[in-house]
Amino acid sequence: MSAIDSSVHSAPCFLCDVPADLTFWSSDHFVALVGLGPLVPDYSLIASKYHTKSMADVPPSIRVEQLAFLSSVRTELERRHGTCLVTEHGRMAVCTDYEHDTHCFHAHFLAFPGVGDIADLAMSYFSTVQHFDDFDKSLRHAATLEEYLFVSPRSDEFHIFAGPLNIPRQLARYLVGWRKGCAHKADWKAWPEREQAESMARGLRSTFGESDADPGQN
Repeated sequence: MSAIDSSVHSAPCFLCDVPADLTFWSSDHFVALVGLGPLVPDYSLIASKYHTKSMADVPPSIRVEQLAFLSSVRTELERRHGTCLVTEHGRMAVCTDYEHDTHCFHAHFLAFPGVGDIADLAMSYFSTVQHFDDFDKSLRHAATLEEYLFVSPRSDEFHIFAGPLNIPRQLARYLVGWRKGCAHKADWKAWPEREQAESMARGLRSTFGESDADPGQN
């Protein structure tokens, strides 16, 4: 089965049918939307349009599009907020109580505008980390791992953590929340703040020139 095949899965996955009111941009294979429970303004998800297991599993044939899409979204978020931390829970079911939410295994980056590096905080939750200055090399290394945490505080700095130890739920959100003084809001299901997220999405749709188009289409 192809890595971008729309595979059959046992539970609903909201990233397989992204809400139009949260979506602000898309390309042939990727979509950007404001995430529920925005810990910071314009908190976003950058997801595959297909139920791909992780961003490291995206086929090489669309890796150029993957980087271009991420870079475009990140550049605009950096313009608006100064910095933009990007993370991914690669193949890690870390948004679960007793069984994983299906979207945990639908490839998506988390983008936290205005947030700096959290690599120092993440290190205590993993046994190893590798550092890269190239996006493609970092994901090729991640592809060799059973599970990983991708952390990128800048467009030329990438950390791949492996060997998870005692991982809390919503790890990246928890670490960002700790940095911002709101770790209690790490669980987006408990703190969805949907109206705020919808408002952010409207602003970003305008910025990305999609306000009059179907945000779910290229």
